[in-house]
Amino acid sequence: MTSFVRGQAPLQAIKCLKESGEKSFEKLTATLLSVLIGFPIRLCESRYQAGTDAVTDPAEIPVAIEDNRYQTGSLDLRDLEGELAAATRTYPDIQLWVLAPTAEVHPFQEQALRNTGESLGLAVLILDSAAARLQLLEIALIVALYASAPDETLNAISTPEWLHAKLRVNMPPSVILLRDDVFEL
Repeated sequence: MTSFVRGQAPLQAIKCLKESGEKSFEKLTATLLSVLIGFPIRLCESRYQAGTDAVTDPAEIPVAIEDNRYQTGSLDLRDLEGELAAATRTYPDIQLWVLAPTAEVHPFQEQALRNTGESLGLAVLILDSAAARLQLLEIALIVALYASAPDETLNAISTPEWLHAKLRVNMPPSVILLRDDVFEL
């Protein structure tokens, strides 16, 4: 059996989801965040989204979510700052911009995004693949979000319609392994 570093099996499984659409990484992230904040979150249409893949109802606390599913590589700070600025132009009332990437946002990038958000008048929350600093040692924040609703997560990663056809081969060898890893939090 292949062994995984703690939290890596769930992260690898998340990366195997389709990137966008009704059964995708974007949809599951929006669903889980909706449960956590207690407000409905809807996906934006799949065209130019101006730094926003999903948003809350305008009558609620205005939140915009930008998802980025990466297999490898790092995030481009200039692109992210541009997405953040575009989100505020498209949704001028947003108060919180959530970035949920499967890649790590380095501390200097995180601070730059927070500074940009502050200058635009909104808060920035980053749920990336970096191990949570003090809150959840050794567990990626994006994994912690997905572990907050293990039944929904396990259903999505074990249903072929949710998985990217070419990335299924990267799925961890056992959903049982994943379930154990998720519950180790």
